[in-house]
Amino acid sequence: MAVSHINLTEETVVLLKSLWQRVRQDIKEVSKQQKSRNKLSLGAGTWKFVFKDGWLRSRGVYGRFDVRVIDIETVTVSAVDRGKSTLKIIGHGTTLAEAIVPRNIAEKAQRFILGHVN
Repeated sequence: MAVSHINLTEETVVLLKSLWQRVRQDIKEVSKQQKSRNKLSLGAGTWKFVFKDGWLRSRGVYGRFDVRVIDIETVTVSAVDRGKSTLKIIGHGTTLAEAIVPRNIAEKAQRFILGHVN
């Protein structure tokens, strides 16, 4: 079967180019959203959490730790002092990681971690 040439009007070509640009932009946006789902940056970037290759990695001024995701059972936040809380990552009946941080950061980190673990 032979393929014949398709004659497109200039308006159709412009429309197709516009649609193709939108599709490419949407693909980039989805890719960016998928990457950002696995990262959390808190305190103006002073503490970061990243889920990657089966590990939860934390880096920043409040602590540095790597915990295997399959080991995490729960995350707790308990008040320590005015405005401060202890963030604990618990698994297999023991504390896997712990940090004393501002309360709002602890609560956001807890929600982020539990959202990936459960």
